[in-house]
Amino acid sequence: MRVLKIQIEGFGPLVKREIGPLGPRVNVVVGSNEAGKSALRAFIRTVLMGFPRAGSIEDRTFGYPGADGVAHGGSIEFVNSEGRPLLVERIRRPR
Repeated sequence: MRVLKIQIEGFGPLVKREIGPLGPRVNVVVGSNEAGKSALRAFIRTVLMGFPRAGSIEDRTFGYPGADGVAHGGSIEFVNSEGRPLLVERIRRPR
């Protein structure tokens, strides 16, 4: 399985970003300080593993809040070895 595209609605400094299409081999992310490289890594982890539980210590120290007026989260589009697409989406909704 490989990543085809990353769609970010709002995640820390990353707002309304689309990354891709990504190549079938190694893809390298480069940028200056504060460009959002660590935010991108945290976004991928959050989409795959989930947001911290509301009210937890991790949630209170979570360094990537959503931007005003946009959904907090986004999606990652994968394709499996048979060419079938899979979309993983995670949006944090206010309670």
